[in-house]
Amino acid sequence: MVDLNFLLLMFFMFTTNFTKPNVMDLGLPAKGTPTTDPVMNQKNQVTFILGKDNRVFYHQSNATDLNTTNLKETDFSGVHVSKIISEAYKNAPNQENFTVIIKPTDEANYKNFVDMLDNLTIAKKNAME
Repeated sequence: MVDLNFLLLMFFMFTTNFTKPNVMDLGLPAKGTPTTDPVMNQKNQVTFILGKDNRVFYHQSNATDLNTTNLKETDFSGVHVSKIISEAYKNAPNQENFTVIIKPTDEANYKNFVDMLDNLTIAKKNAME
């Protein structure tokens, strides 16, 4: 009886499909790319800063030129973030090298980062249409 149970157990273990892990593509640069930061045109990129209490700030300027007038705030309600990314992509002088930078602060939560990546995927699909 034990042999039969063992054989059945082994049969079902080898024939079942285990769940495959879900993987999220982060779009990181490939290994072997130069480590020096290329000079980016401020109109060819948009930077999102994820803050405390689900706050999202964005800007299209250099870090040295950043001040309270060119730092804008938005939220995840509706399609605000994906619309901002799509508009920045359409207005970019070199769309081939358009870059979205996401900078979570220490107070930001993981859900906001995942929402940001989802909005990035939505904006990419909208830009391709």
